[in-house]
Amino acid sequence: MTYAKKTIVQVKKAIREKGEWAGIVVPNKVNEYHFLGGWCLGCQVIIPNEQILEQTVNSIKWYMEPELGNRVAFYEVS
Repeated sequence: MTYAKKTIVQVKKAIREKGEWAGIVVPNKVNEYHFLGGWCLGCQVIIPNEQILEQTVNSIKWYMEPELGNRVAFYEVS
């Protein structure tokens, strides 16, 4: 499985154009192996609007351990 990293701007654009964004959100320092395997730190989501996107990002930041990163990263499975 390969992952394509997306910026939050690209995610917002996809929401505006397609009505939703589907992918994986994960702390920015997590290795790809641990997205859906290993420690399973990635969260598969479907985000229908920018308000839910903001809530998702804030929730992940709240529970994120410092060693996993300081930002949220967005990935699409390709």
